[in-house]
Amino acid sequence: SGKSIYIHSLITSLLYRNPPESLRFIMIDPKRVELTVYNDIPHMLAPTIIETKKAIITLKWLAKEMERRYEALLSAGVRDILSYHKEKRENHPPMPYLVVIIDELADLMSTYPREVEASVVRLAQMSRAVGIHLVLSTQRPSVEVITGLIKANITSRIALQVASQIDSRTIIDMAGAEKLLGHGDMLYLAGDSGKPKRIQGPYISEQEVKKVVNYIADQYKNVDFEDMGPALEQSGGNAKTQGAFASANKFTINFDEIADESDDELYE
Repeated sequence: SGKSIYIHSLITSLLYRNPPESLRFIMIDPKRVELTVYNDIPHMLAPTIIETKKAIITLKWLAKEMERRYEALLSAGVRDILSYHKEKRENHPPMPYLVVIIDELADLMSTYPREVEASVVRLAQMSRAVGIHLVLSTQRPSVEVITGLIKANITSRIALQVASQIDSRTIIDMAGAEKLLGHGDMLYLAGDSGKPKRIQGPYISEQEVKKVVNYIADQYKNVDFEDMGPALEQSGGNAKTQGAFASANKFTINFDEIADESDDELYE
């Protein structure tokens, strides 16, 4: 139906308009093949996450990052990230937008339903003011994957061609998506409108995506991001993503530390 291609066009559109100083991506891709193409660009906060357990830890880390950003807004005395950017003071660390893209939510939900739902709902409720945005996609629009809580907190939705009216109702609360033609034909329900719009998603080929990625990687080949903020090191590998922003100290997503106590093998 064109779901993955639409995600690629969305990412490319953001890349065209935002330098890595103002936009960072975290991509979670249980399918392993869709989003790994973006690993070389400086916009990535960490290499594409393909393991379910690391994805859960990353979502927990994002909740902490959200709280940290709220504290930064509080100390700066502003309401949201837009006002924060307008009030450029010396002691304000840069605060780029963070876009979190999960390519197959069903895969995460089948393994860790409680943790994923809690993290997604928490982020969806509060993170917009601090510039953290979620893009979730799934091929299986069942109520086990898109739960009522997730739906209540994510108001902007897109339905591509689905098999039945029930699937259409699950995504956009009304029938219609089952009559779509496929290949990027979609119903877009904005958060501020009650009726969906029918639009055609743009097509972007794999070659085009690779060209864009190679071009950006080439542009930033010799750029040193040290002045922008410290680097994010991902434990368990030698991947060091340049220029991730943090507070004054270095920070890492340490996958071993944040693991939940309930994941202890003696827990049961």
